[in-house]
Amino acid sequence: MNRTRLGWCVGVALILIAAGCKPRIRPPLDAASAPPGTGWHCYKHEAAGTVALGICYRDGAKCAAEGANDGGSVCAPQAEAFCTDLRPGSDTHDMRCVATMADCEEIARNFAGMGPSQCGTVP
Repeated sequence: MNRTRLGWCVGVALILIAAGCKPRIRPPLDAASAPPGTGWHCYKHEAAGTVALGICYRDGAKCAAEGANDGGSVCAPQAEAFCTDLRPGSDTHDMRCVATMADCEEIARNFAGMGPSQCGTVP
């Protein structure tokens, strides 16, 4: 990034802060909303040129079926997953659990308009 553009970005950020515009703070993950059970089964979802995520389920059979439908990916057991709730505070949670914290943050960024929760580790 060149100096002019960097200066412009910093200037805009300072104006927004001075005007009282603050970035939305994501609420903490309510681990009680996570799927019940222990352990996780994850497969690698890949979409050419767009995304590669480790998608996780509590149920190994569901993971195997989803992985088979998603290009034949094989599920592997995993002790923990990283989850975000796309609808925190609502009666209908939309929990997304993935293999890494980086994957979780990517989901939260992609669904920022929905006001997702912070990412959290769920054993």
